Amino acid sequence: MNRFAFLLATVCVLCSGCTSPQRQEDYASYIKYYKVEPPTDLTTQSCRGYGCRIVDTVTIKPRDWRYITEPIARKPRSAVDERERLRWVMGRFENVIGAMTGTSADVPGTYLELGDEQQDCADESVNTTLYLLMLQNHGLLRYHTVG
Repeated sequence: MNRFAFLLATVCVLCSGCTSPQRQEDYASYIKYYKVEPPTDLTTQSCRGYGCRIVDTVTIKPRDWRYITEPIARKPRSAVDERERLRWVMGRFENVIGAMTGTSADVPGTYLELGDEQQDCADESVNTTLYLLMLQNHGLLRYHTVG
């Protein structure tokens, strides 16, 4: 096998780890596929270890919840404004929950570092879905719904 074919095959194998064997039509079937539960109040689950191999249940302290949601607490002016604020909110979720689960040590880039605290795109997308559901459950998404 020449070097180009080997490189192409390697890239295809690595990228296929982020695909799902079935089309997910809504968040409920998506999170069910990864065997996680929807969040309740300030408790959620968080995936790590590649493909949600490890699932932690975490409860966010009210003080941390105020910190996480501060950028979106006041009603955004538009859907664009809401998405911009959500960028910051998601980063704050990562900081707070990462300190609880060890994923704050996650090295950017899939498979550049291996370990239980590392996350791939499946872990990241499931966690983001759960965090958005928490915001939606608390009435903090005004222009968007989780789907």
